[in-house]
Amino acid sequence: DYVKSFLKKKINEIKDDFNLIKERMNVNKITSPVLPIRQCLWQLILRCLQFKGNYWARHLPPAQTEDFCKSFDQEINSLIKEAIEIDPDNLTPFSQQRIRLPIVKQGIGVRELNSRRHSEFIGGFQQGVVPILNITTEEGITRKGRLHTPTMIEIFGESLFNCDKNNY
Repeated sequence: DYVKSFLKKKINEIKDDFNLIKERMNVNKITSPVLPIRQCLWQLILRCLQFKGNYWARHLPPAQTEDFCKSFDQEINSLIKEAIEIDPDNLTPFSQQRIRLPIVKQGIGVRELNSRRHSEFIGGFQQGVVPILNITTEEGITRKGRLHTPTMIEIFGESLFNCDKNNY
C-alpha cells in the first residue's frame, strides 16, 4: 500500500535525522562546561523534535498512522535516553505514563504521538474541513468557504458548520 510505504520512508528519514542529532550532540564527545549539551538536546526534544511527526498524524487517518507513530515514539525515546541517560522503555508502566504528563503535572512534557494520533487527526480535520464550506453565523453573516461546491455540499451537507443557538 502506497501510504504505508511512504510513511516507512518518512520514519527512516526521521530516524536518520535523529541519529545525526545524537552524533552531533553526543555528551561523551562534547564535554565543554560552557556548552550544556544535555540541556540543549533536552530543549530540542521538548520544544521541537517531539512534534516532527505531527503533520502526518494530522493529515492521515489514525488507522494508517499507527505503525508510523509507534516507530516515531521509539525514536523520541532513543533521544530521551541520550539526553537524560534513562531509557523510558525500561521504566515501570506507571512511570512511563507519568513521564508523558505535562511538566506542570510532574511529567517530562514529551507525549507519545501514538496516543495523540486520533486527536491530532480530529484537529487537522477541524482546521482543514470547516473552512471549505460557507459558514453562516448566528447574526446571519456568511463567511465564504474555500471550496463550497456541489460535491462538497453533498459530502458534508449544506449547513453542517453553521452557528445557531442549538448547534456548534
